[in-house]
Amino acid sequence: MNPSPSTKRLEWRQGWSVVAVATVAMATGAGLYHYVSSLFVIPLETEFGWSRGDIASAAAFGMMGTFSAPVIGRLADRIGARRVGIASILTMALCFLALAAMNGTYWHFLAVAAVLGLAAPGCTTLIYGRVVNSWFEHGKGLALGVTAGGLSIGAMLFSPLIRTMIELYGSSGGYITLAALMLGLGLPFVAFGLRERTSLDGVHGSQAAETDPPDRVQQISSRWLHHLRGSTFWRLAVAIFVVNAPAAGILTQFEPIILERGDTDPTFLLMVFALAVLIGRIGIGGLFDRFDARRVATIVTAGGIVGSLLLTSSAPVSMVLPAVILIGLLQGAETDVLAYFVARHYARTSFGTVYGMLFTISMLGTAMGVIGFGHLFDRYQSYDAALIAAAVVLVPACFAYLSMPRRVALS
Repeated sequence: MNPSPSTKRLEWRQGWSVVAVATVAMATGAGLYHYVSSLFVIPLETEFGWSRGDIASAAAFGMMGTFSAPVIGRLADRIGARRVGIASILTMALCFLALAAMNGTYWHFLAVAAVLGLAAPGCTTLIYGRVVNSWFEHGKGLALGVTAGGLSIGAMLFSPLIRTMIELYGSSGGYITLAALMLGLGLPFVAFGLRERTSLDGVHGSQAAETDPPDRVQQISSRWLHHLRGSTFWRLAVAIFVVNAPAAGILTQFEPIILERGDTDPTFLLMVFALAVLIGRIGIGGLFDRFDARRVATIVTAGGIVGSLLLTSSAPVSMVLPAVILIGLLQGAETDVLAYFVARHYARTSFGTVYGMLFTISMLGTAMGVIGFGHLFDRYQSYDAALIAAAVVLVPACFAYLSMPRRVALS
């Protein structure tokens, strides 16, 4: 039975402020660094003499630290998302300041990147999506999409600023700017505005009581391991792993890829990319509420295959813009897919734990993409091999999405 418009409006009246806070937190969180990381590649290469493969390896080494995601998710389930979010923001900001103080020692870069990776999951939808999920049922896809869209808003607003600071003060200027954004915007919003719905009354009324009756909450929470052993978990894990590899590889090498295609203004295309991600996150989240989410995710992934091939040197230069848009939509769908499917297939009391496990798997895909793109360039002095490989690995994701059940009942 479809919910009435008044039911959805009630959810938004009571939960809009939480969505707004989570959106700002996402705009200044771990994802912002992921988006602008390609701006640091050439400056780090110039300042310290590291190869692009070295830089990519260090970035991926940091992403391996997302093995902490299940622990962070479990902590959020047990002690609350706000506390975990505050601690993660402070840790990440200190890491950026440590990167700004680098003197060219590669091991310094590796060590800080590792700590950065360990803290990063606490500044993502693992935390903010968990809170938003607690306020929405019928408008879940759109609410999570708007929250994830904060990443794109942050990239559009702050990437020109970060690029300017890098041009003026080198890589250290960019890292200090990232720390200032987290401490000046993200921290106060999370500390004073992020609140979970702790009562079963309010947003969903008696309907919420039927969905998660108090005498069954502990039962649902104790069965999350059963869900992890299910085929739905592993189908989603396969899809999210192989989607993250090409999306992350292209994003972290975005500026060099665009320069290789002969474009002299990669900043404009980075903003287009961020806008496409924003449209994808909000639009695809809304589509998830209206249509079969499995088919929507498959169509967007197929677009990513086309976009990867259109970025190769054999494609016409005129295809660079549509390629950037298609890859941006793919990147936008990734966060929506993970948050939406976890919210639909698992109980709220297990959201952080299950999301954390899948987040770790997705970041392994991210690490594979970052390392692969950097080292394939070092070997071939071209990104064509990496882009073709990106298109190939996206194919299994389409089959994984289509094979997922529509929804698993929480019993």
